[in-house]
Amino acid sequence: MESCSSSAKSHAMNASEVGLFSSRFRSGSDPGKSLKQVALGLLVGVTGGAVFVSQGCSGNFSSCADTRTCAPPEEPQGGGGGAPDAMSDGGSESPAGAEGGEGGTLGVAGSSITMAGSGDAGEGLGGELGGGGAPPTTTCGNGKPDVGEECDLGAKNAANAYGPTACTDQCKKAPYCGDAKKNGPEACDDGGSSTELGSCNPACSGYYEKKFLRTTYNGYMAGSLGGIAGADAKCVVEFGDGWKALLVGAARRATVTPFLGDGPKDWVIRKYTHYYSYHEKKLVWRTDDVPLLGVRDGKRVNVYADAFAGGDYPWSGWNADWTTFPDNTPNQGTCASWTSTSAGWASFVGGDLMPAASEECGSTSHILCVEQ
Repeated sequence: MESCSSSAKSHAMNASEVGLFSSRFRSGSDPGKSLKQVALGLLVGVTGGAVFVSQGCSGNFSSCADTRTCAPPEEPQGGGGGAPDAMSDGGSESPAGAEGGEGGTLGVAGSSITMAGSGDAGEGLGGELGGGGAPPTTTCGNGKPDVGEECDLGAKNAANAYGPTACTDQCKKAPYCGDAKKNGPEACDDGGSSTELGSCNPACSGYYEKKFLRTTYNGYMAGSLGGIAGADAKCVVEFGDGWKALLVGAARRATVTPFLGDGPKDWVIRKYTHYYSYHEKKLVWRTDDVPLLGVRDGKRVNVYADAFAGGDYPWSGWNADWTTFPDNTPNQGTCASWTSTSAGWASFVGGDLMPAASEECGSTSHILCVEQ
């Protein structure tokens, strides 16, 4: 048996020696040798690209590694040419990985490699380079997404969060209209962008429906309609419940701001609805989030088809931008909201729903009714 000296010696470890050491260290093929006996006394330094090993044995490293009688060497003071602050003290004992046996740390140019020997729970490397440690912690509510979080808006996180940019108090993305799941206040959500009849509308407030526009069979004097309520009643008499007059005045308003549909009052056109002419059965207009006919992206455009048969010219009261004509407008107006036969003029529209002209308030014409 080869003898071992008590003084440390150094020599370059060749590839086969490194492989032998690594395989024995990891596999535990020599059960009589503990991690301390193998690891203690090894000090690795890097000089000019060569790896030197200080060991408490003489002779060939591989034969010495097989020797069980080697006494632990004196504690080395530094590697053979390595930077002093990059060296560990020859294999200090450290915990192994999650399921390994005893572990050891070898100082290699300032980096640590944690390795496990054979143990009751298993064999092999005890961790990745740089060691193991607890998984990173997360703090939902700190205002920045941590590992495992979908979002984090800090104080803006909310248990009832809703919307495509919102975040819950669990740091999960909030439900929103368009995620193909019916959530919270939504009436529907098919996740699509279809505007076809029966599709869920972009606001998830309901489905695209089909409604009709039709003119009354009878003609009525503009100044004696009995106001907006009287005009609605005439639509019901001719067509039944669920019909109202497409007419503006003091009691009914389409919009305050031109083309926007804001500030409506008892308005009869709905968002996200298909409007058809009753007589021609043609699509006249499909509204979006602006409940005005013939308006798209803040401007007036041609409707798809005439709303009624030519020659009817029903009373209206609205301007091209859907604001209401004041009664002092020259040659335009609402006959004091359809209550006076002598208060100015009564405006009417053509099949494209644009103002066509006006008549005196004692004149007779039709009412355009819309299904509700």
